[in-house]
Amino acid sequence: MAEIIGKMIGSRYKIVYSLGSGGFGHVYLAQDQISSDGCWCAIKQLRPSIFSGMGLEEARERFSIEAEVLRKIGEHDRIPKLLNYIEEDQQFYLVLEFIDGYKLEEEIESNRLTENQILILLKDVLETLNFIQQNDVIHRDISPDNLIRRIRDKQLVFIDFGAVKQTFLEIS
Repeated sequence: MAEIIGKMIGSRYKIVYSLGSGGFGHVYLAQDQISSDGCWCAIKQLRPSIFSGMGLEEARERFSIEAEVLRKIGEHDRIPKLLNYIEEDQQFYLVLEFIDGYKLEEEIESNRLTENQILILLKDVLETLNFIQQNDVIHRDISPDNLIRRIRDKQLVFIDFGAVKQTFLEIS
């Protein structure tokens, strides 16, 4: 994946560093070369294998649906905002707000949490999860590895929406 470091995506975002990968893609730290403040963002390059067995048009449609779901739920303070989505050279990229922090997994490994700390943590997670589900979205991959403790305010932020499923409940 190192070949993408230094590359410009969408003639705007310069890939600087690899942040990690998961089942649905690889995430990079990038800098917006057009914005006046050169803001940092996270770019998720979706793995072509998740679109295997489908044509480019179907893959494009699924990518667009995922981007719209992220745009909708990214209104919440504890979900990264979708800044852009780009198709380039038959590759799909989601440009997201960069969350400066560390994974909850690291916090749990380095500390033994008290019962009260666990209750506070669960309350925080459930509040955001409630918002997600009120918007007819199921995260489907909640784990300490997919929650980041944001440095500036110590809030937990949900990341990695690669497994999301949008639901449409019909009540008869």
